[in-house]
Amino acid sequence: MVNFKDLEYISSAGLGVFMAYIETMRENNGDIKLVEMKPAVYGIFDLLGFPLLYDILDDEKDALNKFKQQGA
Repeated sequence: MVNFKDLEYISSAGLGVFMAYIETMRENNGDIKLVEMKPAVYGIFDLLGFPLLYDILDDEKDALNKFKQQGA
C-alpha cells in the first residue's frame, strides 16, 4: 500500500516507478493499493489511466479490506 496523503506533485519518473513494478508484483501474487490521493494528484493518475490498473482508495482501512478480499 502506498499512502499519498502528503504528496502534492508526482513527476513522470515517479509515475514510471509504479508502471514498472505492477506486473512483477502481480506475477508474484502481490498487489499495490494507492490511498489518500489529493484531487490534483488523482487527476494525473486518472488522466493516464491508472484507475484501470490500480485500486485507488480513500484510506488505508479500505485498502486493507481490499487486500483481505483478494486473499479470500
